[in-house]
Amino acid sequence: MEELFIKLLITVNIINPNIEKIANGTKEQLKKLLEDKTGEKLSKSKKKDYYKEKAMAEFKVTSDQIDNYKKQQQNNKKKNKNNKKNNGKIENMRLVRLCDLLNTNPEYKKKIISSLPSFANKIKRFEMSGGMGNKHDLIAITEDGIKYTLEVKGLTNVSIKKLNSLKTWDQTPQLVAPQGKDCPEVFLPLAELYHNSLTKFKEKFDDLPGIPTIEDYIKSDLSIGSARTDFAKALKKKYENNKTEYLEIFENIYQAVTSNIINRLNNNPELKNQLNDFIQNQMITALKSKDLWLNIIYSKCDEITPTADNIVCYITPEIKNFKIVSITNTPSTKQKCFDLKIKTNYDLTQDNTTENYFGETRLRWSNGKGIANLMWKIG
Repeated sequence: MEELFIKLLITVNIINPNIEKIANGTKEQLKKLLEDKTGEKLSKSKKKDYYKEKAMAEFKVTSDQIDNYKKQQQNNKKKNKNNKKNNGKIENMRLVRLCDLLNTNPEYKKKIISSLPSFANKIKRFEMSGGMGNKHDLIAITEDGIKYTLEVKGLTNVSIKKLNSLKTWDQTPQLVAPQGKDCPEVFLPLAELYHNSLTKFKEKFDDLPGIPTIEDYIKSDLSIGSARTDFAKALKKKYENNKTEYLEIFENIYQAVTSNIINRLNNNPELKNQLNDFIQNQMITALKSKDLWLNIIYSKCDEITPTADNIVCYITPEIKNFKIVSITNTPSTKQKCFDLKIKTNYDLTQDNTTENYFGETRLRWSNGKGIANLMWKIG
């Protein structure tokens, strides 16, 4: 009976919530965990393994439970990667199916035409855009050969009432996601400050390889994709295997770095105007590349064929009166994420309608915090 109970504990970590704290805890965190439990003051001179073993004994956590927890974390990462690949396949299947429905089913084509002005009656056929470089998904071609580009967004768990807005991308993560280096006036000082602080990781993890030059670091690690330098690859391993310790260092570094950049922006009107123009121009360019915008609600994440009533079609609006309202790095959740956050305000106009909106732009790590791919997320 006791053996069965231990197996259950190993399988279901939630029975003992301290497993995660012990598996991921730093030396200081493990020491505090023990002191809070026992009420005794412990010596600071002991190594981390001492506190870990003592905590495991105090909270009745086994080595098997720790190992099982770490395996579950690795399995969850693999599942997330597989889900991303699967989402891409579903998105492509949806576009192919939608294109076919618009060309062959009058109900779907009528839904599009009824939402648009007179030129829509001349639309003869729809085609897939094709190619990674395109900033749209479909092309509508009229009898005269005139082409209109269409952006298509598939949504789930969204009420159709929420789509009644000129901010057509309101239910999506962002409108456009340029590389960090596309705004060098802000990105390069931030990259240099962060690069200069990488020694703090070396102080904690003395087996890390040499830090790359700032030029190689920007080119290989801060650009699109995964970590490519030996240093960033090794740092990623530390993030995976020593997450709590890694994040403690990263959060302290990045909070200081983004705070420095915020001070520079707030004290330099010219620099702030350059950032303002960058965000505005990115949004204008993105919107101009899409003549029409389709938001489609799917009842399930893996649904391929939507109902015609769940398709909302718009003429893409124009953006005017753009301005930065505030710049902060205050975390919005319990996860300490000190991203550079720029709150914006702008008008969207379409025909005789004008609506005012607030938006947010972030400079975010898209491939692991402090690891790789520093990008702008503009919304």
